[in-house]
Amino acid sequence: MNAACSQSTAPVLQSSDFYFGAVNQGSVAPIKHRFVLKNGSSAAVVVTGLTPSCGCTTAVADGGASLPVTIASGGQVGVDVALDLLRVTPGAVEKTVSVSIQGSTQPAATLSLTGTMVSAASFSPDVLNFGDVAYRDDGSVEFTAEIDKRIVPSFSSTGPVTPTPRNNNASN
Repeated sequence: MNAACSQSTAPVLQSSDFYFGAVNQGSVAPIKHRFVLKNGSSAAVVVTGLTPSCGCTTAVADGGASLPVTIASGGQVGVDVALDLLRVTPGAVEKTVSVSIQGSTQPAATLSLTGTMVSAASFSPDVLNFGDVAYRDDGSVEFTAEIDKRIVPSFSSTGPVTPTPRNNNASN
């Protein structure tokens, strides 16, 4: 096989995955990471698109360069990816950016930000069941609420919760 034929025209990533760890819900600073696309082929590669998986993620080439961006053989280009934490829900997080190149219908690479968003509040048990509560009947259930002190500094509650029954017979 000819050595020139065995070389890929796709850029080679320095790193395709960035693990940002655990962050607390309510964090306002975005997660930012710079990925590096390196052209390991013998020909120039033209990056035509950086497509985030959702609206909470942005991606721009070196210094906000407009696409398309040409990467010379052996050259590289940085891709700055940012994740807006205010738009992410608690739990496992994986956001991606697909890298498109000229001459290919499939993404040449996928850049990934992964981590965990820690909830600002937790309840135990997570579901309260009062059973059948008739109008004007009293009932209570024990529960514990833990709220991130940075969000609500003075909140703490462990104790009975009494449902507020609706009067389905009342006129509006």
